[in-house]
Amino acid sequence: MVCGILSATLIGLYIEKTLKYRRVFRVLCLLGLLESAAFPIIVGALNNFPLVLLACAIMGIVLIPFMPLSFDYGCDVLYPAGEAQITGCLMTSGNFLGVILVVFSLF
Repeated sequence: MVCGILSATLIGLYIEKTLKYRRVFRVLCLLGLLESAAFPIIVGALNNFPLVLLACAIMGIVLIPFMPLSFDYGCDVLYPAGEAQITGCLMTSGNFLGVILVVFSLF
């Protein structure tokens, strides 16, 4: 959590200065995909506690800033619409996708 909060702060400051939403979004997506694929392997196969802590820290660094970045990027892309509407739609679609993934994971 601490690593993720620091990462979100630094990424937010970087985006505020450079306005490179797309590049940062792509990098976080790619790193999140790699971490999501590597995390079960690290936890299950290696069973090394310091390595698991490192994997958790990297996951926090990558995935915690992803949500506020996506909300901010969505608000910039869909500018005339209100921020509350865009954030509500993004949260609703994320929750809906989560329900679908949970239902399919049961099978």
